[in-house]
Amino acid sequence: MKKIITILMMSLLMMGMADGQTPVLYGMTKNGGFNSYGNIFSINGDGTDFQSRYSCTINSGGYIPSGKLIFASDSKIYGVTQGGGSHNSGDIFTFNPLNNSYTELFSFNNTNGAAPNGLIQASNGKFYGLTQGGGDVTNFAYGNGVIFCFDPSTNIFTDLYHFHQLDGIRPYGNLMQATDGKLYGLTTCGGSDPVFYNGNSNPAGSGTMFCFDIINNTFTKLVDFIWTNGNDPECSLMQASNGLIYGRTNYGGLSGSFGVIFSYDIISNNFTVLRNQICAEGGTGEGFIEGTNHLLYSMRGGGEGLHLGYIYSYEPSNNVYTVLYSMDSLNGIQPAFMNIIQAIDGNFYGTTWEGGLYGKGVIFQFNPITAIYTKLHDFNGIDGDWATVGLLEVPNSLTTGINPIPNKETITIYPNPASTTLTIHSQLPILNSQLIITDVLGNEVYHQAINNSTQLTINISQWSGGVYFYEIRSGLQIPTSVRGKFVKE
Repeated sequence: MKKIITILMMSLLMMGMADGQTPVLYGMTKNGGFNSYGNIFSINGDGTDFQSRYSCTINSGGYIPSGKLIFASDSKIYGVTQGGGSHNSGDIFTFNPLNNSYTELFSFNNTNGAAPNGLIQASNGKFYGLTQGGGDVTNFAYGNGVIFCFDPSTNIFTDLYHFHQLDGIRPYGNLMQATDGKLYGLTTCGGSDPVFYNGNSNPAGSGTMFCFDIINNTFTKLVDFIWTNGNDPECSLMQASNGLIYGRTNYGGLSGSFGVIFSYDIISNNFTVLRNQICAEGGTGEGFIEGTNHLLYSMRGGGEGLHLGYIYSYEPSNNVYTVLYSMDSLNGIQPAFMNIIQAIDGNFYGTTWEGGLYGKGVIFQFNPITAIYTKLHDFNGIDGDWATVGLLEVPNSLTTGINPIPNKETITIYPNPASTTLTIHSQLPILNSQLIITDVLGNEVYHQAINNSTQLTINISQWSGGVYFYEIRSGLQIPTSVRGKFVKE
């Protein structure tokens, strides 16, 4: 039996509620706003203080925001647009929440990519992302898509890889950095399956799963979707606390054309279809997040609720799929393409791009303990429309000075002593921080960025035996940290 060192107070076991802290959320809409090309907004988790922070314009900067915003280690917000820029192929931008300033950093030109999906900040501090188009134009005149890198410290853009038919083409969603340091992602078509993609006149395949090594810039195709194991994996992958990567597809599977839920083991390279979804579960949707209770959560724009959208949980160990809330037109329908988030108060937050009082979508809160859904804001067009971009929680310390790192009493490390893997779990999301592990001589042996995460599993199988010290250090203007130690057997 694993020996678990837990320094949690029992009163904090209820989903990591943070002493009444109210999360501060930022998001973007694809349409609406003062100029009708989308806007950046903020809102408190209790529904108060909604503000339109910036309205996109067709004349300068980008428009039609896409993917998810990220809060980077320099305390600024970064994101992408699919339109605008110098070549009308989208751009990378930064937004300073302290003064509402928007700065265009890079414009795509189709040759180096077009219509980017979103960004992640990897452990080396650089941004990585995918574009749906641009690059090689062999299969589509618009291009097959690109993997790119952007260094925010130098503003240097690097075009890393162009997708081709057999690799998979037209990637969707965000990349995900796994515990092995590699980036993992999906393409919606291409690969070795010769099926037609959604009636397209060109055989485009069912999509692929791939990884990209940022150390040596090598691309590896891992899985070909061939309809029976899924088709059109239009989502972002996630790695759960058990080390497995999870995802889903819109179509394919053995139950008809309603999609599958799958897992992938990065150690054994084993791909497993966990669930062939049925008609009531069908519909387009995003990937998963892992709740603090270790269930997987997501949303789909179909199935229950007369195909208006729903929130659900999934338990991989026993294949239990539970619809938690079915959406209705008054409170918002058709959930955002990017997934819900779990904020510092333990609640889930998300958006819909239709429904609500004005039919323009809503911002909502969902309590996973009580299953209570609360509409926080109705978009009216002037303050935004078509909110398909995922929400972002920013540290309260930007305005209140509240520490973005949870107290040490909410941190658990296990097993201790450890031999192969070490898991660091927080009952509250750790925001904009760095994990640093040193040996007894003070030599740094491990360093990784942590942002809006509650759990991290590290492979320590090759480390020397002995005592190690960890520090979780904030990256904000007022540095704070949590420290501890563990033993490697």
